[in-house]
Amino acid sequence: MPERRAPLAVPAFAAGVVALVLAILLGPALVLATGLSAALMGGQAWHDTRLHGYHGETLAIAGALLGLGAIAISMLVWLG
Repeated sequence: MPERRAPLAVPAFAAGVVALVLAILLGPALVLATGLSAALMGGQAWHDTRLHGYHGETLAIAGALLGLGAIAISMLVWLG
């Protein structure tokens, strides 16, 4: 039986990457929504890996950190 990955791990990572690209190219409004989504999905996916024994913990953490990092970069660019 193949290993089961947390259902939100890959979407969290993808949203984090998109948020990071948007943070470099655009203003904070779109980045805030995408980055927050990535952080929340990553947190939920990480919780699922702990609670249900799913795989994909690294993807979940990376998605959450990319989302939060994108928000931070966007705010630094916008305020600076």
